Amino acid sequence: MSAARKPKSAREQRLQSLLDKERQRREQAEAAAHEWQDRFRLFLDHAPMPAFIRDGESRHVYGNKPWAAQFDRPLNELLGKTNCELFPRETALIFEASDQAARLRGQVSGLLESGLAPDGTRHWWKVFKFPLPGPGGETWIGGLALDVTDLVLAKTRLGDFEKDLATGRLVPEPPRIQSEQLTKLSPRLRQVLELLAAGWNLKEVAARLGISPKTAEVHRAKLLRCLGVQSIVEAVRLHFSTPDASSRPRTNRSR
Repeated sequence: MSAARKPKSAREQRLQSLLDKERQRREQAEAAAHEWQDRFRLFLDHAPMPAFIRDGESRHVYGNKPWAAQFDRPLNELLGKTNCELFPRETALIFEASDQAARLRGQVSGLLESGLAPDGTRHWWKVFKFPLPGPGGETWIGGLALDVTDLVLAKTRLGDFEKDLATGRLVPEPPRIQSEQLTKLSPRLRQVLELLAAGWNLKEVAARLGISPKTAEVHRAKLLRCLGVQSIVEAVRLHFSTPDASSRPRTNRSR
């Protein structure tokens, strides 16, 4: 027969209560830490730009979903690899140099970096890099990269346009007068065009010509098709761009 368990003394009960409270506090702190980690990971995975962390050997120890998406490979196949293993050599060397510069400066740096993406096309990134304390006293590099390729190309095109304009290489094109299409219009379609150019709406055109609104709709569609334009505004502009448009009598709206 086992001996009866000796009841705890008041001191032991106090110590047990303190241990239980400390265990509960630690469990709550760990749960809160996990919650914040999950929330931070969720934030980075849904951020609109790639985020990454590289260790002292330039190996990737972290990458969010946008960062992994550029390689079209699972994240677990990318972590642990260096720039040289993931990017073309030209791009990898650029990244290595800017990583080293960020380590030496010891502060956040914003750089415009250009290189070949994993698919072989040239891209431009606005990259913010910053040093991070790594284990063992080494310095890691964290980064956020925003792809600004479209913006850079647009600025380049604008610069070329302004240069051509300044040197006189851009000459305004004369209006494309499709006089042949106008002359081929049937008398009825020409009437419709004349009335529309005078400011009449389609319902008024139908009443003036003694036709139904549905027929007027058909005439308008046929008119656009014959002139090769997409809207009545273009048709009217074409009408007034012909050499003899200014000499045509305006249709009187009074009726």
